[in-house]
Amino acid sequence: MDMNRTFIPARELGLWSSSASAYLRRRRVGHLEEEAQATVEAEQAHTRDLEKQIRSDIEQVVSDVQAAESKIKISELQLQQAHEAVAIARTKYETGSITNLDFLDTETAESEARLLNLQALYRFVISKYELDRAIGAVEF
Repeated sequence: MDMNRTFIPARELGLWSSSASAYLRRRRVGHLEEEAQATVEAEQAHTRDLEKQIRSDIEQVVSDVQAAESKIKISELQLQQAHEAVAIARTKYETGSITNLDFLDTETAESEARLLNLQALYRFVISKYELDRAIGAVEF
C-alpha cells in the first residue's frame, strides 16, 4: 500500500448517490423517531408510577386521620372517666376515706389522661394537614 496516497471520500468525488444520502437521512430520522417514542413511553411509565405513589400516600394519610379521630374519641372517654374519678376521690379525701397520696395519684391519672387527649388532638391536626397537603388543598 502506498503511504503517500490520500483517502478522498466518495462524496467529494461526486460518487455519492442521492439515494444513498436519502437512505441515510431516513435511517437517521427513523432512529430519532424510535428514540423519541422510547422517551415518551418512559415518561408515561414514570407518570403512572407517580400516580400510584400519590394514591398510596393519600390512602395512608386518610388512614392516619381516621386513626387519630379514633384515638381522640378514646382519649376523651378516658379523660371523662378521670374527671369522675377525681370527683369521687375528692369526696373520699374530704371524708377521710383515702389518703392525700391516693388523691394525688387520682389527679396524676387525670393529668395523664388530659395529656393523652392533647396528643391525640395534635396528631389529628397534623394528619389533617398532611391530608390537605396530599390532595393539594394546602401549598407547601
